Amino acid sequence: MKSISLKSTYIKTSITAVALSIASTTWAAGPVVGQFLTGSSGGVYDILGGGLTNTINKHVDNMRLNPSNPATISRVPVQLNNGRAVLGIVQMDIINRAMKGIEEYQQPQPNVRVLMGLYDNVMSQVVLDDSPIQNINEAAGLKIGVPSEGTKMIVAGVYEMAGVPEDKIEWVYLSYAEIADALRDGYIDIGTLTAFPKNGTVEGLAATEGVRFLEADDSIQDQWNRETPINAFRKIPAGTYPGVDEDAAFYAVFASLIASTHLSDDAAYRIVKGVYENVDEVAAVHPAGKQISLAKTQEYIKEGIISPEQLHPGARKYLEEKGIKLQ
Repeated sequence: MKSISLKSTYIKTSITAVALSIASTTWAAGPVVGQFLTGSSGGVYDILGGGLTNTINKHVDNMRLNPSNPATISRVPVQLNNGRAVLGIVQMDIINRAMKGIEEYQQPQPNVRVLMGLYDNVMSQVVLDDSPIQNINEAAGLKIGVPSEGTKMIVAGVYEMAGVPEDKIEWVYLSYAEIADALRDGYIDIGTLTAFPKNGTVEGLAATEGVRFLEADDSIQDQWNRETPINAFRKIPAGTYPGVDEDAAFYAVFASLIASTHLSDDAAYRIVKGVYENVDEVAAVHPAGKQISLAKTQEYIKEGIISPEQLHPGARKYLEEKGIKLQ
């Protein structure tokens, strides 16, 4: 029985190795066939990734990509690193951790590169319109709803900088829908929700209860942006939600299109070119697509969100041809 088990294991391992080898060779020399890892079903990454997949397959020769939902967003770099997927969407703070092999990554994921910046996903601190709280520096002793430990770590860092220690806040872990309900019911004082591009949960809350976004002093925003560019503050434009007539701001995560290094330089170049030249098609799928541009990628590089060393060589070539300074 042991020999059969060992033989089975050997066969499975060999098949996997051969499959990965074939995938790498194919990506370099022939049609690119494989997965485009998007995001949770129905989420922005999923919708936007589907639009990007269609645009790439339509306008880039020898591309046959299939959109696929990863088990978790943190698995996207791992799958690309192992050559089990071709492209993916993920935010740059995750890419940094993956390439370094820190926090949720037990080892570095070196076979991952960036093709382009996509869009700013701006978070927010939401209160009901009749709340007496105006500024994040007033949060000591209050309950704040957060959707995950990772999000809480970043939010807590902002509050610490504003003079409110992490242990002076009661953190409540809830889904986005649960955060909205908890605000309505008075179970929490502040909710952490994505706010831009437009979030249906926030929109529903604004329409039924009325909401405001807490302020952070300009000095706090400036200091945070200098020290934490990978999660810099970005604007939530006035009018995004009913009854919210002033601009607001909170930290953002910066979504980017990433690729496996198994993807040849030529294929990466053609993907970048195909997306930029047909970006209107992607923008028609989801409002987040309206942010995709050469200027957005240039902004991310200039502000230290994307390091030039993280770029795929094929993407570097395209950007340099377009006059984008990478140093």
